Amino acid sequence: MYAKTTIQNCSTKRWGGAVYVNGTFNMHDGTIGSCSATSSGGAVYVDTSKTFNLYGGTIQNCTADTGYGGGVESYGTVNMSGGTIQNCRANSHAGGGIDVESAGTLNMSGGKITGCYAVFGGGVGVYGAVAMSGGEISGNSAENYNNSSVGSSFYVNRDSANLDITGGTVIGRLRIAKGAATASGYCTVNYFDGSYSNNGTKSKITFDFQSGSGGTASVDPANY
Repeated sequence: MYAKTTIQNCSTKRWGGAVYVNGTFNMHDGTIGSCSATSSGGAVYVDTSKTFNLYGGTIQNCTADTGYGGGVESYGTVNMSGGTIQNCRANSHAGGGIDVESAGTLNMSGGKITGCYAVFGGGVGVYGAVAMSGGEISGNSAENYNNSSVGSSFYVNRDSANLDITGGTVIGRLRIAKGAATASGYCTVNYFDGSYSNNGTKSKITFDFQSGSGGTASVDPANY
């Protein structure tokens, strides 16, 4: 997909309002806008073992009504080195910008996820593996059914989830869910370097822990 290409006002009753990826989809430029899926992947749905390379362009104003991933839902691999995902919504579940399921992977080295909303994880829902080395996640929002904030930047769930932040900018809250605590045998969160911010304070990003039978939550390094 290249410059001057626009996909808009599309909808599906299942997955992938604009694009269902069953191979490799390369987006270099252009716009996917105002698309919706009754289930998951308001703009793009990436099937198992398939690949979406986001080099540039904009995904905006897309919605997943009852499922996950307002912008992108992935059971495969998403490589995001540029482009913008903005103002997308997952109205019932996780991942306003991108949702990464247990079989999925997100490698984010550039680009921006902003202005997105979900019940859990306004920016990114993490059920699989996410590695962030660059780019920006900011200005997103999330509320759970009790109207309390649940991960405006990231929502990390499931024992097998992995979030590895080595660079980039994250502004917002990170939520680690009950049963997905960072402990041996559970999900892992590595948090190093980069430019992280939480209203300019040293904490830079706010971590919320919902502890429970999953173990004791902790972050490496511990002072974050």
